[in-house]
Amino acid sequence: MRSPWLHCRRCEADYPLGPMLFGCPACGDAGGGGLLEVRYDLEQLGAAARATLRAGGPSGRMWDYRAVLPVADPANEVSIGEGGTPLIELRDPPQPGAPIWLKQENCNPTSSFKDRLNSVVVSTARQWGFTRVVAYTTGNHGVSLAAYAAAAGMRCLILHVFPIRPLARQQLALYGAEVVRLTSEAVLPMIETLVQEHGFYPSWRGAADPGLVRLAQPYTPEGTKTIAFEVYRQLGGRTPDVMAHPTAGGDGLAGTWKGFRELQAAGVDARPPRMLACQAETAGSLARARARGQVLAERVELGESIASSILDSRTSDHAALAVQDSGGEAISVTDEEIRDAIRLLARQGLCIEPASCASVAGLLKARRSGMLDRELSAVCVLTGSGLRWPDTFGPTPDERPPVSSLEELRAQVRL
Repeated sequence: MRSPWLHCRRCEADYPLGPMLFGCPACGDAGGGGLLEVRYDLEQLGAAARATLRAGGPSGRMWDYRAVLPVADPANEVSIGEGGTPLIELRDPPQPGAPIWLKQENCNPTSSFKDRLNSVVVSTARQWGFTRVVAYTTGNHGVSLAAYAAAAGMRCLILHVFPIRPLARQQLALYGAEVVRLTSEAVLPMIETLVQEHGFYPSWRGAADPGLVRLAQPYTPEGTKTIAFEVYRQLGGRTPDVMAHPTAGGDGLAGTWKGFRELQAAGVDARPPRMLACQAETAGSLARARARGQVLAERVELGESIASSILDSRTSDHAALAVQDSGGEAISVTDEEIRDAIRLLARQGLCIEPASCASVAGLLKARRSGMLDRELSAVCVLTGSGLRWPDTFGPTPDERPPVSSLEELRAQVRL
């Protein structure tokens, strides 16, 4: 069986697995921006690995799938219990139709799907001998990377332009991360310099716009693709018709699509679903592009939204191609539609951040508008918990005065 390798989808060049962090050298020399991805000899997987893809492994966690993850030595795996997140059905949806399931990525160790990708990123950093990691982020990604860096004994540097919420700043400090705010024009050259000259390993897919950035981390989709493996197992050996993802740059969506493709390539009877990119209306670059009949997104001017963690000026090509290749779609939702989804999920006992609720809001809107048939089953990925995001909640209720008798209690609540 051939070892995993890196492959460029643009020029079809292959390279040995390694820390190739600036995309395809051949495309770079030719002035292109080829993004590398990890490939596996899936037709030659052993019986045990194939059985794990079909039915899961002993721990029910992400690293059960190590045969199709890019870390050769289990001693390099950095895990704090990521993966194995619940899949539950949405009760009482506002529209009749096929079932809608909720993939609760908020149940990961730092409360977001970013734990999957950072577990793999930090593990590959250790595999290649790196001792320091860096990311450009203002929220879930940074907290997650800081946690995994702490578990690995690595130095973690978090760069940001927009303000980081107080709770996230506290968590970053708890994990020992160094946090530095930059001016917007300094971000991209700063990260490239840190990677090229100072030995930092990036936890950032990059290449959302090849004209602006050369950095292209190939290993981030490898963690998020395991969402697809788990959904297939949790649905009893089948796939949904639609996978709805909150989408900014689109790493989560692209990674999940890669997982479904790999299941099929490994001979597992798993028909890949249609991918639905769900975006904030004020940053819906892919939704706008597809409305114009374009496959790839163009850069847009950002507006404000409560879905701040999916505000990105351009959806990456790898996510746009995943939507196109799957026969999927992209849709944008308003803040009010997101708030409706927050309240809907709260009635089910779930506290989900506004950006993560975009998957539910987008799916319901796609069904209402006729973009998707209501009889198509769907999984909505809930990418993160609402507890780190104040916009999840309404105003804090006034505290009621204490009561000392049943009569006083009756005055405040119905008995």
